[in-house]
Amino acid sequence: MTDESGNTIYIDEAKTIKSQQLNITGNGAMKNYTNEINTFFDQNDITKSAYIRTKAPWGAYNNQITQINIEEGITDLGNNSFVGLDKVTQAKLPDTLEVIGASAFYLCKNLTQINIPSSLTAIQYAGFYATNLENIVVPSTVSYIGEVAFGGNGNLEAVIIEGTPSLDTNVFSGIGDVADERTWELINTHPVKIYCPSNLDCNNKGQSANGTIISYQSSNDTGQFIIEGKFYNSLSDLLKGKSMPKRIYTIDEASKVAGKKNRFSIKYR
Repeated sequence: MTDESGNTIYIDEAKTIKSQQLNITGNGAMKNYTNEINTFFDQNDITKSAYIRTKAPWGAYNNQITQINIEEGITDLGNNSFVGLDKVTQAKLPDTLEVIGASAFYLCKNLTQINIPSSLTAIQYAGFYATNLENIVVPSTVSYIGEVAFGGNGNLEAVIIEGTPSLDTNVFSGIGDVADERTWELINTHPVKIYCPSNLDCNNKGQSANGTIISYQSSNDTGQFIIEGKFYNSLSDLLKGKSMPKRIYTIDEASKVAGKKNRFSIKYR
């Protein structure tokens, strides 16, 4: 089968495999997608709840896909690429990736593990809105972070911004807030630490009620970072004991299962 741009899509629809993987290969930018929105809600039948999900070819498989693997060569994730894939827990991004498009991972509410490569230059509007990430490290290569890019992440514990990107408004709106999915009433809330370089104005750009801004500076003499009067050999030291290891999110290499049958694949030419 092919998508609306004529790209060949390979989808294996075996229902017996519990863990399904979406593989995207090719070169250059993915296309932008729109979303399918169902506003109908039945209080007596949870299976008929309102939803929003991508109109990308793999959107119809949102109840099966648990892993996303973007292979080397892809430079841009298109707008709304993975909206509403709420069974996805892991995503692997390539070292060729430069842009995470608007709402790319919007409402991937079970996404806990993703790597943010040092090739990345921009995270657009709502790129990671309402995921389940605990820690986020933004590499120094990123020059722009869009509005509510990290908003709605109720499980978030810490954000580290390694460079001095241009921040749009409300980048961290709603972080640390957990709301009921049906009523949107606040269930729980907790403060989130946002580590910013001392020359980046995080207080006026992207601050939220739960975001505690902690400025840091680097020491040219030692190569260390000075945060609240303490020296750290790397910013990742701040997250020791947390679920995120080392510098960026890591997951088991998705390529280990890429050769198995029963997977989702799309090739961009």
